[in-house]
Amino acid sequence: MKILSICFLLLFISGCKKRQLQIPNISTEYIDFFALSKKDINDIPDKCIVQTKYIKILPDSADLLFSEINKIQISNHKIYILDKFQRLLGIYDMSGKGIGKVGNVGRAPEEYLNLTDFSINKDGNIHIIDGRLDKMNIYDKNLNFITSQKLPFEADIFQCLDDGGYLFGLSSWNKQLNSNDKIVKTDSMLNSSIRFCEYEKGIDPNYWISFYQFLQTEKYIIYNRFFDNNIYLFSKNGKPLKNIHFDFGEKNVPEIALKNIEKKEKMYDHLCCLKNFTIVNDDYLLGYIWDERIDKIFLIDKTAGILYLGEPHPFNKLGNVIGICEEGIISCIYPGDYLTYKKDLQLPEEIKQHLNNEGVVLRLYSFNNKNKSK
Repeated sequence: MKILSICFLLLFISGCKKRQLQIPNISTEYIDFFALSKKDINDIPDKCIVQTKYIKILPDSADLLFSEINKIQISNHKIYILDKFQRLLGIYDMSGKGIGKVGNVGRAPEEYLNLTDFSINKDGNIHIIDGRLDKMNIYDKNLNFITSQKLPFEADIFQCLDDGGYLFGLSSWNKQLNSNDKIVKTDSMLNSSIRFCEYEKGIDPNYWISFYQFLQTEKYIIYNRFFDNNIYLFSKNGKPLKNIHFDFGEKNVPEIALKNIEKKEKMYDHLCCLKNFTIVNDDYLLGYIWDERIDKIFLIDKTAGILYLGEPHPFNKLGNVIGICEEGIISCIYPGDYLTYKKDLQLPEEIKQHLNNEGVVLRLYSFNNKNKSK
């Protein structure tokens, strides 16, 4: 098995630069991706996936209708669904019934023009960032507006920390404070205290192959971005704990391919990189790659050294994975997918009926106790 864990005396990862504070020694785990024993995604043993649960999403008004789930978080017995294109952050109870939406579109302090990302802190307060106005709005758990703060930089994503601060994934085009920094930790007043990694020089800011996000699991806050083979694990207070480096061998993206990408798209016919997000636990890695310009989903059984790989499909063993929660993996079934593939499916009748009525269904499942993904 070609998965190695090696401790280095380094600053966060090789290539990251110390800017202000000392970063503790962390370990780097190397994944030699294509050297793993490979199987099809549908060869995942049935006994591996357990405790499947379905939730019918039931918007109770036009204000809660969404077209796509760009990010989902289940917290405090509520489901939060972000649709960036509709500029909607909708909230549902655990039965799927709509509760309300966060804020409104506009230029007032309590409003936003873009819903770039959101995060829920340990008190249940809802934080959103507006990438158009470069500000953060905070609402309480009852959706009442609390305050608005101007961001000192341009950010793509962020995560509330247990100590009251934040982790930010900064935009590659950010020319304000922390220009060229990739990840920044701030206090509650958005003063940056630690700067982690820098963007590669000359990276193309205009070419995106997917959205990305911080993921929070039972143990970690997880960051990975497309065109970056590193997955960074943080504590709930934003302390860097570990780096997982994916090696795609001859398919690794060279630095030259990160500049003026539209003119070099053909190069990616032979390259591979991470995209979307990667879920990390002690036994499994689950995520997405862009392999020769084809989207693929993978599950790595680290104990057995087996790579399960296939093209994303709403009805393969893993489904359309969109996030993780205390109950396990979150996948989604859209009504259009159901109409296309329903002849091949075995679903509860009430779920079929909901999909036939153009409703969206969440599927929650976990791995068995030996390899539980949390």
